[in-house]
Amino acid sequence: MGIHDFGDGVRIVSQRDQHVNYDEALARLNQFPHLATVINAKWLEHQMKKEVEQYSLITGWLTTSPDDWNWAFRKNTQALENALAFLRHRVPEPIWEKLSKKISAPSDRAESKGTLAELSLAVFLVTHGISFNMEFQLNPPTDVDFVVKFADTEAVHIEMQSLAESVKSQKISRSSADHGGFPVIPDFKSEERRVIGKIFDKTPKFIEQSITLVALDCTAIPEHGNPAHGTIRDALQQVFGEDTRDLSGSEKMIRRLVDAVIWFQLDLDDALKPIERGYFLNEHSLYRNDQSLLHWISVWSAS
Repeated sequence: MGIHDFGDGVRIVSQRDQHVNYDEALARLNQFPHLATVINAKWLEHQMKKEVEQYSLITGWLTTSPDDWNWAFRKNTQALENALAFLRHRVPEPIWEKLSKKISAPSDRAESKGTLAELSLAVFLVTHGISFNMEFQLNPPTDVDFVVKFADTEAVHIEMQSLAESVKSQKISRSSADHGGFPVIPDFKSEERRVIGKIFDKTPKFIEQSITLVALDCTAIPEHGNPAHGTIRDALQQVFGEDTRDLSGSEKMIRRLVDAVIWFQLDLDDALKPIERGYFLNEHSLYRNDQSLLHWISVWSAS
């Protein structure tokens, strides 16, 4: 039996391990026409040949038990469908192709949730009429997830990061010391250190001569605890604030290369819109008074 942990000691046992067969999962998929054009019957059949532990988040939704499907995951899938329907004819075809490729790529649950976070940010950008591109090479050969551009201002580069753990992110964390010459292994015993480690993972993609943000997806996955917003602020205060304590190598790298951090949660009831949004500016950044950065923060923090 699976367990949903809602915090505050509330734990509910469900039938998440009792998955439906392929025909039932396909029938569910076909209820969502935009999603069904991105992940088709062949994709679903291939996914369901994997072990349940290797399912992507979307595969898990489509194959979950009838009780859990009716309780939550039909609604989650509908939110994804709504996001795709909203974006389909509002973004250029190359952007749509990139988003579609990300959704259909092999991934575990935490990694596929990262893709939903990118969809969420795309929905936000389109809603506010902000021009953007994806997979932009700022520091080749790697690329950042988003570059947004306001009229007559500097571009703002945004790299997404999920606070949920995945096998891939754990491997990245272990190897991140190879970048920048800092022998750092993030200390995930502390939630604040975990936040800092997650941000540090992204610094190899950045350069000082550009405005760069890290966007933290704080949406909880039941089997992974995620830091509260207050914990994120506390962690960033250590790095971006005016304190005089000595910084670690990873903290110095973040202060030098990251101009701001934003965070949000996915609204799984309404087209994956980013809700519970927050931000923290780097007071030491050369771009702290740049109009494009301040404009972005203004739009992001508006109700």
